[in-house]
Amino acid sequence: MAAYMQHIIYPSNWDKPEKPLLSKDINLAINVLSYNPVFDEYLSGLYFDSLGVAINYNQQDGKILSTAKLTNFNYDAVSTPALSINLQNGGDFTPINFGINTKGLIQNDSILFDILNANGYINDGIVNFETTAARDSILDIVLGGRFIYKNDSSLVFFDNSKVNIYEQSWTLRKKEEPHILNYHGITAFQLFDFRHRDQILFLDGSLGDGADKVNVLLNNFELDDLNPFIAGFDIQLKGLTNGYIDISDHEGFPIIEADLKVANLMLDEDTLGNLSLLSEIKNAQLAVVLNGKIEGGLLNDMNILGDINFKNKKSPLNLKFITEHSSIKPFEKYLDGLVSDIQGFSATNIAITGPLNAPKLNGSMQLDSLNVLVDYLQTRYTGNATLVIDYNKFDIINANLKDRYGKVAAVTGAVSHRNFDNFLFDIKIDKLQNFEILNTKREDNELFFGTAFVDGNLLVSGPMDDILLQINAKSRKGTEISIPLDNSESSGKLSYVEFINLKNDENELKNTFKSAAGVRMDFNFEVTNDASITLIFDELLGDKIEASGHGNLRMEVNTYGDFNMYGGLTIDRGNYLFTALDLINKYFTVNPGGTLFWDGNPYNAKIDLDAIKREYPIPKTLMTGTGTEEELEAYNSAIPVDCYLKLSGLLFNPEVSFDLKFPSQSSLNGTASSSLNTVIERIKLDQEELNRQVFALLVLGTFVPPSFANTSGQNSFVTAGAANTGINSLSDFASSQLNNWLGQLDTRLQVGVDYQTSYQNEAELILSLKRKFLNDRLEVSGSVDAAAHGSRPYDISINYLISEDGSIKIRGFQKHANDPTLGNITNVTTTGVGLFYRYQFDRFRLRRKKDKKDQLPETP
Repeated sequence: MAAYMQHIIYPSNWDKPEKPLLSKDINLAINVLSYNPVFDEYLSGLYFDSLGVAINYNQQDGKILSTAKLTNFNYDAVSTPALSINLQNGGDFTPINFGINTKGLIQNDSILFDILNANGYINDGIVNFETTAARDSILDIVLGGRFIYKNDSSLVFFDNSKVNIYEQSWTLRKKEEPHILNYHGITAFQLFDFRHRDQILFLDGSLGDGADKVNVLLNNFELDDLNPFIAGFDIQLKGLTNGYIDISDHEGFPIIEADLKVANLMLDEDTLGNLSLLSEIKNAQLAVVLNGKIEGGLLNDMNILGDINFKNKKSPLNLKFITEHSSIKPFEKYLDGLVSDIQGFSATNIAITGPLNAPKLNGSMQLDSLNVLVDYLQTRYTGNATLVIDYNKFDIINANLKDRYGKVAAVTGAVSHRNFDNFLFDIKIDKLQNFEILNTKREDNELFFGTAFVDGNLLVSGPMDDILLQINAKSRKGTEISIPLDNSESSGKLSYVEFINLKNDENELKNTFKSAAGVRMDFNFEVTNDASITLIFDELLGDKIEASGHGNLRMEVNTYGDFNMYGGLTIDRGNYLFTALDLINKYFTVNPGGTLFWDGNPYNAKIDLDAIKREYPIPKTLMTGTGTEEELEAYNSAIPVDCYLKLSGLLFNPEVSFDLKFPSQSSLNGTASSSLNTVIERIKLDQEELNRQVFALLVLGTFVPPSFANTSGQNSFVTAGAANTGINSLSDFASSQLNNWLGQLDTRLQVGVDYQTSYQNEAELILSLKRKFLNDRLEVSGSVDAAAHGSRPYDISINYLISEDGSIKIRGFQKHANDPTLGNITNVTTTGVGLFYRYQFDRFRLRRKKDKKDQLPETP
């Protein structure tokens, strides 16, 4: 069969075999549905998902038809989603047409070409081809030519070529000799001369046993023209280059000769400086003297000098790497995902010895004016460090970091490596005292966010692709952690009645708590009541529990980005903003002693707490039907009522119960109080009626007539009271929503709306405004009655924190009030100023001064 194929391809060189095949039609089909690891033994570096080959050969008329298809074809760092090859001819002594088509070419996950195809025909051993490669408007390449095999040699001629880079046309100079020649195992690339205006790129080289060499000549060459061809290496070069580089094989050693200059060398967006490199042969061509330097730019005063002597087989390298005041910013990309926005300078003196394939470094590096942003924590630190460098690690000594508030931490540890690969971090940041270790917003981290100030330590360990951030710390004042538990849309329903079905939404919850893998996190907190934990149920409506307490919490993000929490929190103080139907906003105070406990999924927190909302309703409505209008006037004074919301069980599927308590009925006489308590006890016996009264207090701010009451003849009073309290409750909603919306624009601005009215008194519309300045140390607030007639009295208050911690502050104010000693009719203006001092301490002990008579006599 092979002899027949040779005849089809090159009939003038190989005769058709005299012995016929057993069958006139030969059909061959190969299908590989999936890649087998066994193929690695024969296809080193090659991979595909599936392979299909079909060949049909008609012996009688010499026709051949062949197709081959591969999916997800990979070879080393280059791949294509699909590759197809087609062959077909018209019979004996006719050309064989071929087509090779791909769905583009990818290099290291970056697109190299959108289009890469080749087509042509084979005629009596000569392959005429045209190759097309393109990527957007960046690259457009067409290479047309011939492939000839004769006298055991392979020759490639490029007869027609078109190379457009960034829409600029380059020409490949034509010549009579082949551009590529393969003979006796040596492949020569001969005299590739590319030109664009005054730019020249000249390449000449060879590959083979003892014949490896490459010669590159550059004239006014712009390095950014190389970027499309190195897209998979995630670097961008720029600079004007002149000179040459020759690399050749001498007795098995690579000898480099160079005289190269690059003006304004740029790496990515960083201008490194002006590069000059001079390398000359010495000592019978087995050694070179190297002198390279960069001046100007970020890497100013960077030098590498010395020699490479291959006669010294153990340590041919004898180089010095020196920097005096070079920026470290160009190295930022190598720490991507760990830190960013790096600033600082280095002074370096490093000796480079050893073999080329395993250089050994020995020396020191002084880093000063460091300024970095830790990506995952969004904290910015400044500092200085001294590094001692040897052949396999960078030791950190005399290093410190400062947070933005000037708190200092000590840094120790090392970064080890194996021949500058497999970098392994082992860094400890210790002696943290009120140190900022978290400063994230929700857009930075959907798992949890906020600020954290701690005492303790922080560890950074592991390889670059599996960094572990481990914090063991005790919280300090200013720590505010928020854990979002809401969906992307507000339900607008009762937040404690409608809960997510964890079983049905299991996949959605997993997606919610997904973050970028590669950085693991393990926070171990001893939580004190200086810290605040906020559980956000609905950020749009402000539906959340804010609590301060004590306990131990562990917050973990594993290698898959899944978020878990463990531990418990006993609440010392807190509040819960109850929202209902996108309209009602009520703040509940959380009773001390409540608990929150996590054992993994944050949604499955176990909750046990009581929240209280105090209202001041008029109990007259509650007594509807128990007496005449005159008798009910005894209940026409407001009394305090506590609405209890009790939550227990799972956070997103708790057991919810309500209760009412009346802490004081001092405004009622004995008989009225006794009658009211009788009605209250009857209400509590009916859970549905109890819930109804609680909802009425929360939504309307008043009671509603009990379902068992006789309300005939008293509907006008009930309607008027409910309407007025309903209008008043709108002011709570307006204030809350205004502050939610304004908080997205300016977190230091707060607005209040308080509308009070009744059928007996005139309406009041109090508008208040509060704003903080000077890093929240100056607070200015004011309010005015917008509904008042004539001159509108206003209140104003100014507070300034003299000390940063707020222990000393000064306050000035002006306020208006009615003085009851003047008959409650005169509006009195009060103006004042005050100085405040506060000191917190854990113990209080008085020392008694000893009397003289209690003192022991002196020893003579």
